Amino acid sequence: MARPELGEVVLLVIHYSENESLPAGPKFHKIVHDINGLVNLEKHLGYDLHFRRFASGVWSPRLAVAIMDEIGWGFLVHRNNRLMISQDAERVVHKYIRDYPDLAEKINQALQAMRELKDKGGKND
Repeated sequence: MARPELGEVVLLVIHYSENESLPAGPKFHKIVHDINGLVNLEKHLGYDLHFRRFASGVWSPRLAVAIMDEIGWGFLVHRNNRLMISQDAERVVHKYIRDYPDLAEKINQALQAMRELKDKGGKND
């Protein structure tokens, strides 16, 4: 079975988020970092994301490049400091869900768990 690309994972994360939109920048890196801690994205990808800790949070150079690539290809839109899936990318995202059903479900479950924690007053920016 083929491994997903990081850009595909980015699109799945945003697809399963509330309103198909997530904060850009360090907050998005933190969300992906937390999902990685829950479902081990690196195992699915086959490589380390090289997250680094900074005063403003965590950051991954690989993730930053993947985000910029998805924006460049027109699959992601960066507006008002938020990342959103473009209308053209919806069909592609559904293909990724069919291609990687286990990973898609794990990402969905991780985001649901993170929302529940936030709703209960837990720390999860």
